[in-house]
Amino acid sequence: PKIQKKREAKEIEARWIRLVSNDTENIPMGLIAAWGSLFCAYSQPWHVGLLLAFTVARVGHTFAYANAKQPHRVFAYMVGVLATLGMCANGVAGALLA
Repeated sequence: PKIQKKREAKEIEARWIRLVSNDTENIPMGLIAAWGSLFCAYSQPWHVGLLLAFTVARVGHTFAYANAKQPHRVFAYMVGVLATLGMCANGVAGALLA
């Protein structure tokens, strides 16, 4: 029982290390897209909506990752990526068309 608990604790620790690593890789890209397109956004309501979607998706991804929930984790990840790409597209459209 003691060895089993130790193994489970190490698995939980490894999961959280991977989770933090994933957040460290993905959140800065979303923030760069959000800040970079903030002043040149083609549509400010879209910018706010995409930023909200990104934030909710990353919180959902973190929760799903911590609790080993699939396919919730993949869905949240994809929403975050699409929101980041949407913010980039909105910024580029604003820079080129405005």
